[in-house]
Amino acid sequence: MPSPASASPVPSRKCSLAIARGELMPIIEAWVTGFSGPFLYYDSRRHMPPALRAFVGFVKEQRRPA
Repeated sequence: MPSPASASPVPSRKCSLAIARGELMPIIEAWVTGFSGPFLYYDSRRHMPPALRAFVGFVKEQRRPA
């Protein structure tokens, strides 16, 4: 017996295996968009806390192509 139905926005990379196995199904494929990555906003480069500066550096490093 199938489980109750529900809908939720989930990144396709997180559920692609479940879709391939038939456990999940996309219901509004026209609305599927890509993920261009995180967006960070800090109102000034001056006085940026060291922890935030380290996090920004980490994110930039992770986004570099291999």
